[in-house]
Amino acid sequence: MLSDEQKAHFRVLGFLKVPGALTPQEVDEYSWRFDKIIEAGETQGDESDNGARIFPNGHRVIIPLIEADPYFYNMLDHPNLASIAEDLMGEDCIFFGSSDGQIHNGDTNWHRDLVWPNDADTDWDSDVDSPGPAIEAKLTFYLDDVAPGKGCLSFIPGSHLWPRHFRDIEKQPDQDVLGYSTPDIPGRFDLAADKGDVIAFHTRILHSSWGGGENRRQMAWMMRTRPRTQSEIDSIAEFNKEYAEKWSRKTGRLISDRLFETADSRRMKKIQHLKASGA
Repeated sequence: MLSDEQKAHFRVLGFLKVPGALTPQEVDEYSWRFDKIIEAGETQGDESDNGARIFPNGHRVIIPLIEADPYFYNMLDHPNLASIAEDLMGEDCIFFGSSDGQIHNGDTNWHRDLVWPNDADTDWDSDVDSPGPAIEAKLTFYLDDVAPGKGCLSFIPGSHLWPRHFRDIEKQPDQDVLGYSTPDIPGRFDLAADKGDVIAFHTRILHSSWGGGENRRQMAWMMRTRPRTQSEIDSIAEFNKEYAEKWSRKTGRLISDRLFETADSRRMKKIQHLKASGA
């Protein structure tokens, strides 16, 4: 589905937008189901300390999103969405287990996704037994149009290749960074997106959002290259355990048996590791 140029864009710059991957009808279907969950009050808020918040103005989340409505399994099953993941991370890529719906309000500070706390002071892919760099990516789309200065994602291109211990930019929006106001970091690139566009980005890239109003609806899920070492397998299992304890206390799981029971062969290939690990 993706061209060599698009794959190179993702590999070198750390992100990629695929315009029109979803039809207007499909976006509408996601939208009314998303809104139904919100109206039922099935969201969680940001309970972190003010100084530690990625979303300083507060936000609401649906975690795990993929289990909130069986239709959301299409995030894994939709031919275009599956092809984007496979083209970027290989046909044997896997679903990480993490999925979330976000309702944003205001600015989002610069941050990376999925930085393991016990690895924070090491370089990326420092495992000498690893045959090559793992790719962990978030796939996401908005249920509303987003534009520069109005809530779209902003990236620092290439920052997914920076040392992981470099955290100086991860400040709150009202703090200066390296002599610049946080939104005005040199190299910031704003990525406008219309409804139906799908964005994939490395979880290691620094990203943020600025100037958005209330109730920007976003759907996201994590994919990655198939684990090649036992340490990678153990990290995925530990992530699912800890994330479920925080965000899915009723079941203690990020997924349900239904995800496996309704899977075709293409989806099962992406989730079999979760079943094997008891997630």
